[in-house]
Amino acid sequence: MSAKDIRRRFRYVALAYVILAITLVGAIAVNQHQQHQIENIQKTILKAAQCPK
Repeated sequence: MSAKDIRRRFRYVALAYVILAITLVGAIAVNQHQQHQIENIQKTILKAAQCPK
């Protein structure tokens, strides 16, 4: 295996890791956003339940 092949393979592996990292960061960000929305909904339900009728 020549140095050129090793460099090419390394480039593809590095690119794959970068894509994986971006995907993970995106998934975590979306998950935290959803968690925030769920907390807001829970607060709204609690406020509605506490309101005297």
